[in-house]
Amino acid sequence: MSYVVGFGERYPTHVHHRGTSVSMNKESCKGGWRWKESKMHNLNIIQGAMAAATDKDDWFYLL
Repeated sequence: MSYVVGFGERYPTHVHHRGTSVSMNKESCKGGWRWKESKMHNLNIIQGAMAAATDKDDWFYLL
């Protein structure tokens, strides 16, 4: 398992970061919250971002 987003075959696919988890389409402030709790893989990949750790549900946070 890689902790670098986009590196290798198994890397974090649901990191807590606005740039990865929110749609690139125009989104209202309240509308963006629906992406925070989504179980979908991130819509955007930030190549090379380093995941810091997982939370209780094995979701990643960026350094």
